[in-house]
Amino acid sequence: MLNLFAPKLPVTEVQRVWIDDAFARLFDLFGRDICKTVPVILPDLVHFPKEFDGSEEWAEMVLAQVCRFMNVRRERIRLDWYDVTGPEEELKKHMPYWEGNGVGGPSGTYRQGEGDTVHIRLNR
Repeated sequence: MLNLFAPKLPVTEVQRVWIDDAFARLFDLFGRDICKTVPVILPDLVHFPKEFDGSEEWAEMVLAQVCRFMNVRRERIRLDWYDVTGPEEELKKHMPYWEGNGVGGPSGTYRQGEGDTVHIRLNR
C-alpha cells in the first residue's frame, strides 16, 4: 500500500551520507557512548548568553565558551583577525566567483600551530 504521509528526511541523500560518515568518524574517535554522555549545545541564549553583534569581542566570548564546553584550554587557540584588501580587491572585478553581491572567498583560515596550539584567522 502506498503511504503518501510517510515520514521523509529533511535532508538530501548526499547530505544524509555526509552526516552518517561524520557520526561514524565521531564514534571511531570517541566511542558510541559520546552521544549519551555529552550534552547537546545549541546556538541559543542559554548556551551563549550574548546575542550576536558581529564584534571581535563577541567572537572571543563564543570561542571561550566553546573551549569550556569542549574542555579545551583557551590558551591553545590563537585567534587573529585580518582584512581582505590589496590584490584580492582588484581580482574581484575580473573573477566570476565574486560576481553578484560582491562577497566571496574564505571567511577565515585554520591551521595547526606549534606544539598543541591551533591558529584561527577570521576575516573582519
